[in-house]
Amino acid sequence: MKSNYGKNLFIAIIFCIVVTLGLCVAAKQMIKMDEEREEKEVFKELNNSDNIQDSENKDNIVSDQKPDESKLEIKITPEPTEIPQDTIEPIEPTPVSKDSINGKIIALDAGHQAKGNSEKEPLGPGSTEMKAKVASGTTGVSTKVAEYILTLDIALALRDELETRGYTVLMIRETHDINLSNRERAELANEGADIFVRLHANGSENQNVSGALTIYPSESNEFVGNISNECKKLAQAIIEEYCETTEAKNQGAIVMDNMSGINWCTIPVTIIEMGYMSNPKEDQKMQDPEYQKKMVQGIANGIDAYFNEE
Repeated sequence: MKSNYGKNLFIAIIFCIVVTLGLCVAAKQMIKMDEEREEKEVFKELNNSDNIQDSENKDNIVSDQKPDESKLEIKITPEPTEIPQDTIEPIEPTPVSKDSINGKIIALDAGHQAKGNSEKEPLGPGSTEMKAKVASGTTGVSTKVAEYILTLDIALALRDELETRGYTVLMIRETHDINLSNRERAELANEGADIFVRLHANGSENQNVSGALTIYPSESNEFVGNISNECKKLAQAIIEEYCETTEAKNQGAIVMDNMSGINWCTIPVTIIEMGYMSNPKEDQKMQDPEYQKKMVQGIANGIDAYFNEE
């Protein structure tokens, strides 16, 4: 009996040990399965989040193509791409007086605005030809930065630079949320400025095209032909200094007579197309802070050069 009792006790102990080890192994397996399931759920959640973000980014990409306007493969942006949903009252610029060091007043227009306006206005005083009031502009092919954002960034920095040089500056706009037509911008500049400089960025269907140019009216322009020569001097002075400072390709000062923002002016005026947002490298360059300083310096140097010729 004693021999059988000891033998049975030994077997019972062995059985308990085996059961215990089995339970431990099973518990570890269950823990491992739970961890793997949690990892899969987290991975799935992250993937869903990335897909949502990608969709939002794609929805925010804007492609604003513009028709060619010259043999230089230049693509100006005169036509609007969207109608404003809300009517926004124009913002009046701060009144200025000729109290600056050199007595010169510069009107700066940051081209475009957050929302274009396709309502029509005359091409020039007394004209029966009608044009859209203001375009929303183009968008950087690489940076996705809108033209109206770039132009205001440069305009604000240029204002500060010109003021340090002794000029008084009249800002046509200092915010994106405005509704000012090209005619209204010209008329605001006419109210006391000596010259009017309009800042824009260019675009082309050919992404290899790069460089800068300025625009002025011809002597045969029925609206502003009488100030063509002064406009040309201003346009040439600015593009020469701008390209010398920035080392951008100089596409020159060109004649265009279909710009309502020029045709309503009574003072020397030019549009500078600072670079091509359709060119990936130039688009990125125009968002570089150091290059933007050169852009500002170049335009300011051009304004100095214009007045030094007088």
